[in-house]
Amino acid sequence: MEQAEYETESIEWAFIAFPDNQDCLDTIQARPTGILAMLDDECRLGARGSDKNWADRLYKQFLPEKKQVASDNTRFHATPIQKSRSIFCIRHFAGIVQYSAKTGFLEKNKDEIPVTAQNLFEKAPSWLIREIYDLQKKETADRAPTAKAGAPGKPAKSKTVGQQFKEQLNELISKVETTEPHYIRCLKPNDAAKPQMLTRKRLTEQLRYGGVLEAVRVARMGYPVRLNHMDFFMRYRILLPNISEGKLPWSTVGKDVKSMCVRLLDVLLEEGAKDAAAGKKSITEGGISMSEKIRRMQTHQPAPITFPKADVQLGLSKVFMRKPPYDVLESHRVFHQNSSITLLQAWIRGMQKRINFLVYCDAALNAQRVYRGFKGRERWWKLRKAVAGDLLTKVFRLLINWRRYNRAKKGTISYQGLYRGYATRRMLAATKIETQVRMCRRFKNFKMLKSATISLQCAHRSRIATVYLMSLKHEQKDIGKLKENNEKLKMEMASLKAMLAAQAKGSADKEEMNFAIKLKLEEIAMLE
Repeated sequence: MEQAEYETESIEWAFIAFPDNQDCLDTIQARPTGILAMLDDECRLGARGSDKNWADRLYKQFLPEKKQVASDNTRFHATPIQKSRSIFCIRHFAGIVQYSAKTGFLEKNKDEIPVTAQNLFEKAPSWLIREIYDLQKKETADRAPTAKAGAPGKPAKSKTVGQQFKEQLNELISKVETTEPHYIRCLKPNDAAKPQMLTRKRLTEQLRYGGVLEAVRVARMGYPVRLNHMDFFMRYRILLPNISEGKLPWSTVGKDVKSMCVRLLDVLLEEGAKDAAAGKKSITEGGISMSEKIRRMQTHQPAPITFPKADVQLGLSKVFMRKPPYDVLESHRVFHQNSSITLLQAWIRGMQKRINFLVYCDAALNAQRVYRGFKGRERWWKLRKAVAGDLLTKVFRLLINWRRYNRAKKGTISYQGLYRGYATRRMLAATKIETQVRMCRRFKNFKMLKSATISLQCAHRSRIATVYLMSLKHEQKDIGKLKENNEKLKMEMASLKAMLAAQAKGSADKEEMNFAIKLKLEEIAMLE
């Protein structure tokens, strides 16, 4: 319907393809080969009908070939394993849904109230329940179809759930077609039934399965905002208050409104591009009006008017706009209206303040005149009384000041004595502290010098000892001396052996000699 209007208005438009669910509806409710129609036929067979027979009829109708798993319109699916289990699948708009024929489709479709329940309602102790049941039973009998022509007046069997659903859906469609629909889509925020919890994935699935996203896509690709040429021009001409009358007139009387709308749109885009390039404008710029200053002083400035020109199409009698440019223009329109209202309020408040100021000035002059007369008379009487009391006042003030002077003098002398004693004691204490500090410093310096002297002496002695040690090591390493010592030791050993031979009979002397020889041998071994 909208696309037909676009063609009528002769605007540039590309046809939008949207999913059609009619083949799925035909698969479910078409007569006599629809799923619900065959379910009703199976219910009419009574005891001969069964869920399995109904499933077999569906397979024969939609999958006539043996190895076929999907119908020609791809809405009905069933694999061989699913056929053996009386299972089939239907591809709805939201996706493929699996159904099992063994869940009691026939019993649920008949929607028959059990006899025990009927007796319970008819014999209920409450008259209200009995009356409600009788009314419901009468309405059901009135809606039920009559029998065939062979048995006039005889009521037929009650309607099935599928028939009731179809009739209710047709009634709803008829009502919707006679009204202007406004949809309210209820969404489940989460599957846990908890407050303050929003599952984004679950909401997206509901929007997609309900066709909301597809409807939004089609609406965004179209032009949801439509205004006739006159309304468009008069609505958005206020966005260009600084454009002169010669460049873009304010009135459309006797002029081509469509061409003026085209001109208005071009100027809006030109000014928007200039604003985007210029950035934030200064309020101190010269040559601007008061309304322009107020607009520049606003804290929340709308974004510049920049959008693709193709988003605004001018038809034969209307202007078609997409949502983004409409939002931009409306934000600027509200901004200019607020600025104009602010300026108007400023003028009205200024006028009220000026009137109030003049009234206050007259009242202030009268009040000042009365008050000055009162104060003048009061001052005259005070002067008369003051002349008589001046002498007494002077004497009294002299006594008071003399007493204050004496007290201040005594206090000053006492304070000076206390302060001088305190200063002297402080000076003595400071002198003692300085003496102790200087003594500590001198003693510390003495200890440091003493420690340094001892360290220097130790270092010097260590150096002398090191030199002496090195000389001893060099002497020990001298080979000549070693040989000389070795020869001496050998001679001593020979003399000792001779002495041992001479004194072989003395055992005590022999042990001493052996010990001496052993020591000499160790020395020889060390020298070698």
